[in-house]
Amino acid sequence: IWGGRRLEAMFAKRLPPTGPIGESWEISCRGQDNSIIRNGRFAGKTLRDMAERFPEQLLGSAGSRHFPLLNKFIDANELLSVQVHPDEQSARRFPGAEAKTEAWYILHADPGATLVKGLRPGTTRERFCEAIRTDTVPSVLHTFPVFTGDTVFVPAGCVHAMGAGLVVCEIQ
Repeated sequence: IWGGRRLEAMFAKRLPPTGPIGESWEISCRGQDNSIIRNGRFAGKTLRDMAERFPEQLLGSAGSRHFPLLNKFIDANELLSVQVHPDEQSARRFPGAEAKTEAWYILHADPGATLVKGLRPGTTRERFCEAIRTDTVPSVLHTFPVFTGDTVFVPAGCVHAMGAGLVVCEIQ
């Protein structure tokens, strides 16, 4: 509901004929959402196939066969929800949860576009809880302007949100 149609114009993507589109997964190895190699000697193989066939070359020597990255384009036509993704310690407490750190490269920013990253300096737990109770959470969020070409790192555990008027390449 918060997406737009800019992925169509900016990247010549074929989108459904009507309605907003919020994101496009470009490189993925998550469940059924698995990138397929388009050309070359491995054409038609999935990223999961490659991780299983060439685990050390693709994933390093840590022993994991899980491809850890997801790359997507996001068209934030409206303000997105405020989020906090778990760090590794928090994720271990919940079955199926994964730690999630993100990096955002701003491909397009309308004039006045903003991001949220973290809390305003001096915000205490008590002040944050009060902001929730009084429906004034934006007053404690660190909001700042962004411009086309900016990069923002969002570590796991950090409060964050995208404002309206942005097209972002997200690597998580």
